Amino acid sequence: MTTTKVIRKPPQFAPGEGVSQALHAGLYISDPVSITVSTTGTDTSPADLFMVPPNTLIYDVLVNTTTALVPATGASLLIGLDSDCDAFHNDTTTVVLGSHSMHGKTAVYAGGHLTTGYHTVNAQWSTTSTAGAFTVRLVYRPYGDESFSDIA
Repeated sequence: MTTTKVIRKPPQFAPGEGVSQALHAGLYISDPVSITVSTTGTDTSPADLFMVPPNTLIYDVLVNTTTALVPATGASLLIGLDSDCDAFHNDTTTVVLGSHSMHGKTAVYAGGHLTTGYHTVNAQWSTTSTAGAFTVRLVYRPYGDESFSDIA
């Protein structure tokens, strides 16, 4: 069963010159969430993957498909938000073996998304799928609305 990862922010203020800015400006990569699709119902669709706090820039959602969804015909894997199920990955290419980035997709937030409230990133797959496995990682920047153009 999938356990939702809670995305946490680094401290608002940190001791040392420039330390807070460095913590806020960096991109972070979450621990992976693994999903196994099987006829025994190991994970059920939709599966909550990440709980994302407000003001977080979701830069990318990386999907590594280790076992292609079966049957391949009509299979789909959607990655999105609680309010939009296919906001990040909205096509059938995510179900084939390999690593997949949301960049270059046609999903509404394929170029990134700044959260304004708490959001849940979730995965949904076709109900006819009897097998498949994938891991998902979130690439994000906490404090997504801060500008760092004045940092030398």
